[in-house]
This record gives sequence, C-alpha cells and structure tokens, in this order.
Amino acid sequence: MDGGPDLIEMAAEAKSSISEWWMMMSQELYEKQSDALVMEKMLAGSGYSDKAIRYFMEKPYIGAIPDADQVSEMTGTCGTP
Repeated sequence: MDGGPDLIEMAAEAKSSISEWWMMMSQELYEKQSDALVMEKMLAGSGYSDKAIRYFMEKPYIGAIPDADQVSEMTGTCGTP
C-alpha cells in the first residue's frame, strides 16, 4: 500500500466506537426507565391514582408554545424573587 490509513482498521475502529456508544445509550435508557418505574411505584404506594401518576409522569400541557406573543415567569411563591 501507499502508507495511507488502512480502511479495514478504520472501519473496525468505527464499528467498535459505535458499539460502545450504543451500549452506553442503552444503559442510560434502561436507567431512565428504571427510575420511572421506581417513581410510579412510589406514587402508587402513596395513594395516587393511575390517572394522576400518568399525568405527573407525562406532564401534558407543559412546555413552550411556538410563536407565543406573551411570556410569564413565576420567580417565587408570591411572585417575588
């Protein structure tokens, strides 16, 4: 060869990097799912209904509104910093 990088080696390194990344992401997803299950069990054990738990976990109607023409922020329980 002409001394350039070996494409087979580069491909093997890339595959190894992707495999490591995928394992890390899979572990992170597993931990998030596990945390969610723990939270659901804790809330159910505290007497919350399935509907209330689902509402808390999914957080519907929370977030940014695209093209909002007014923004409000609460800085404290009485609106003061």
